[in-house]
Amino acid sequence: NWEPWNHLKTMCFEYGQKQLLGDLCPIVCSAKTGVESVSCVRSQRAGDARGSRSIFTARLRAGDGTTVMFKSFNVVGPLDQDILSWALKEKNDASVPSPVSEAIARETRLNRSDPLLHDNGYLLIRFYADREIFPRLVGYCGKFYIMEHLHSALDSDVGDDSSTMESWAKRVHLAVELLQLIEQIDQENLLMCHVTPSKFGVTASGKVKLMDLDLTLPKAMVDSFTSSGKSCSSDHDCSLYDCKSICSLESGKCTFPVINTNLQIMCEKVFVGWSMPGRLLVPGLLMSVHTPMSLASLLRQCAHYTHTQEIAAHVATRLSDTLAEIDITLEQYRTP
Repeated sequence: NWEPWNHLKTMCFEYGQKQLLGDLCPIVCSAKTGVESVSCVRSQRAGDARGSRSIFTARLRAGDGTTVMFKSFNVVGPLDQDILSWALKEKNDASVPSPVSEAIARETRLNRSDPLLHDNGYLLIRFYADREIFPRLVGYCGKFYIMEHLHSALDSDVGDDSSTMESWAKRVHLAVELLQLIEQIDQENLLMCHVTPSKFGVTASGKVKLMDLDLTLPKAMVDSFTSSGKSCSSDHDCSLYDCKSICSLESGKCTFPVINTNLQIMCEKVFVGWSMPGRLLVPGLLMSVHTPMSLASLLRQCAHYTHTQEIAAHVATRLSDTLAEIDITLEQYRTP
C-alpha cells in the first residue's frame, strides 16, 4: 500500500505549501482527523485509451472511522481528447462538460482549466448529485476527488457458491436493483460504454450505484463518436467499447449511431457472463443451477443487440416482470 500513502504524503505537502485547494484537505491532512489506513483499489497506467488514474480507499479518523474512496482526475488520454473536442465543438444540451464545468468552477472556486473540470466521472457525480445513481461526493483535495465508499457486492457474489438458495436469492435481488438503476440512467440519456461487475457498488443501506463513470457518457456524445464518418473495415472500428455501432458496407465509414442499450450491455456483461483473458466464459450473476429455463431464454434474448426497438422493449418488460416475481418468491432466503 505504499502508492496510496505516497499520493497522500505529496498531496498534504503541497496543501501545506498552499500549492493546491480542496474543501477536504484540512480533514485529510490533519493528524487528528486524517487518514488512518489505506487500501489500493486500482491504478490505471498511462498509454491506455483512458489515460492514467489512481484509485484507493482510506479510513479516516474523522467520523468514527469513516471509509471513503479517493480517485485521481483522469490524465487525459486519446479518447478523452476526442470527447473534449466533441464537447467544445457541439456546445449543445447533451454536452455535459461545458455548462456543468462552468457552474462547478464558480461553486468550488476551481480554475476553469483545473483538471478536475475535465474529468468525466467528477462532472457526472456533481451534475447528478440529487440522483441516487452515482456515489455521493464527499469533497476534493488537489487532484483527488473523494466519494462515499461502496461495497463491490457483484464481484463477491458472482464468485461465490451459486448452488445455495441463499446465494440465488441474493443474486436475483441484486439483479432487480440493477434493473432499477438502469432505468434511472436511461432517463438521463446516458450510456454505460464499459461494463463489468466491478463497476457497481452497494451502499450500507443496500442501494446499488454505478461507481466507475469513466465511460458513462451522454448518448448524443456517443452517437456522434460512433457516426463520426471515419474509415472502417469492421463494426468493431465504429464501436466505443461496449457501445456497439455498424460499419457501412457501402461507404466503408462509421455513419451509424449506437445500436445497443444499457440493458443489453448489462445482460451480456453481467447477467449472462463475460470472457476474461486466458479463461473461458465466466458465468454471470443470473447463471446458476437455479436459473429457470424461461429466465435463461429471456437473458439470451436480452443480450442479443440486433433486436428492433420494439422487440428490445418487449424483452425488457418481460425480464423486469420475471425477475420481480422470482425475487418475491425468494424473500424467505434473503438475509437482512
